[in-house]
Amino acid sequence: MIVRAFAIATLLTLGASVAFAQPSSEDEERGSAGATRHLLAAMGLAPPPKPVTVLSRGDKGDDVVELQQAMRRHGIPLRPDGHFGAGTESALRSFQRKQGLEQTGQADAATWAALNGLVPGDRGGPVADLQRLINHQRRSLGQEELKVDANYGPGTKTAVEELQRSLNREVTGRADEGLIEALQKAQERDTRPVLRPGDQGKHVERLQERLNAHREAAGLAKIHETGHFNERTATALETFQRGYQIDESGESDNATWAELEKQPPTNVRARPMREGDNNDEVALFQDRLNSYRRFRGKSPLTIDGDFGPGTRRAVEEFQRENDLPVTGRVDVDTVAALEEATKTTFDGTYPIRAQYPAFSNEAKQLFAAAARLIGVPESWAYSNGLHQILFKESKGWVGIPNYSYGRRKTDHSAWASVHEELRRGRIRARSSATGLGQLLLSNVDKYYPQGRAGIGDPLNEAAGMLAYIRDRYRTPARAWALYGKRHEGY
Repeated sequence: MIVRAFAIATLLTLGASVAFAQPSSEDEERGSAGATRHLLAAMGLAPPPKPVTVLSRGDKGDDVVELQQAMRRHGIPLRPDGHFGAGTESALRSFQRKQGLEQTGQADAATWAALNGLVPGDRGGPVADLQRLINHQRRSLGQEELKVDANYGPGTKTAVEELQRSLNREVTGRADEGLIEALQKAQERDTRPVLRPGDQGKHVERLQERLNAHREAAGLAKIHETGHFNERTATALETFQRGYQIDESGESDNATWAELEKQPPTNVRARPMREGDNNDEVALFQDRLNSYRRFRGKSPLTIDGDFGPGTRRAVEEFQRENDLPVTGRVDVDTVAALEEATKTTFDGTYPIRAQYPAFSNEAKQLFAAAARLIGVPESWAYSNGLHQILFKESKGWVGIPNYSYGRRKTDHSAWASVHEELRRGRIRARSSATGLGQLLLSNVDKYYPQGRAGIGDPLNEAAGMLAYIRDRYRTPARAWALYGKRHEGY
């Protein structure tokens, strides 16, 4: 039997009427270009580019390293040695020729803009982000969407040219920083964006927050508010749409937002889940229950959506440990207790610092609070192995990016932007590792009590590091004994 999250007692009639602004005659004449400008013109032109350092043959230093690394990202095989020699000049002229720029052999403002933006031939996460931003606008206009394949091919180039033409910008087919910023601001201005699986950002966080408000009122397990429209978000959205008898599109259309924005009803409850149920809502609950089990050193359930004997026993165990009636069913009280049990309480006594040097009293206090939080022996906070790893990985700096971020690792003022990129799943270096324990983003999702929201928070980072050591090595002593022997780090 499919679990209905919101069993509405009476049939709801959803007569949503949408008022559309009448297009101006100018927009009518210009068609989709005018409509695109109507969506984007509110931002105006991008702000003036930041001052750039013009580099030329004979220059040396970190700026040259940054230039060479940017060229490597465009597939140019340069060694980032910090010396602007004949090889760098020749490669730069070749890049300028391919991008239709004046072949000066110097890293001038136009060249930096091309290097820092995205260009035909680029591949990877930033290109996929650009394609999603373009698709957000195209959906609003009723236009066919691009395939999000992380490949800056002819289709993406044509779409960028159309945007540039509609905004009276130079038509280059290159997505410079100004255009990308304009697209981001346009998306942020939407109040009821159409979101779907794969989308990311603040609007997805808002969608997840509203879904959770209704799920909590109905007695359903919450989803993680990560800002990523993942499988769990899709399940929660479809459950919501089914409960409110909205078309189960799996997208946040206008009718869905209209209901989400209302105050959740207080007299609606989900039917308790029980053994024999088999659906995506069971999988969501299993995922939430695993958060409780994992941080108590228990083996996680298989997340398969099947409420079988194993899930029933795990529910009974949870109910027994939390002084609830042992029914094996997931009722409102069980869900509420699970939410409370998995809600991080940051009330441990530890000093707030930007750095917790290994073996310092501040670091020991922090890790003692983290150990109490996740239920590992408090003695771990004082162990030699833990502090040796802390020194090797981060020297105790909270939120420090991985060395592959180059200058952004050493520039503390850049860390906040790195953290925000990672929260949105944008990995702009070879490694996504950050923080006290240098955990990869996938392990941040798994081990930080608050997930990606905990990046840059000392207690989240300390707790995540301890949980990772517990699951992978069992003890800090064993983690240190194997440090660097199986692979880089631990």
